[in-house]
Amino acid sequence: MTGWSDVPCVFIVAPACPHCGALRPATMRSVSNGDGSITRLSTCRTCLQRFKVVVEPPEPTADPKFGGSRKGNE
Repeated sequence: MTGWSDVPCVFIVAPACPHCGALRPATMRSVSNGDGSITRLSTCRTCLQRFKVVVEPPEPTADPKFGGSRKGNE
């Protein structure tokens, strides 16, 4: 079996398996990276391959519903 350091990273909003394209990841562990981002070690529920999902912190001008604020739209 491949170690976590050898599996691909996925940098998208809705994570899909990079091996089969399924939208069914199961997060096994989340690790804080110290820069505000989080790496989720995931396994696809369809093909059982492992991959990483990096969740970046929201942009300061992002929608307030998702942790950001809209400047100039008050």
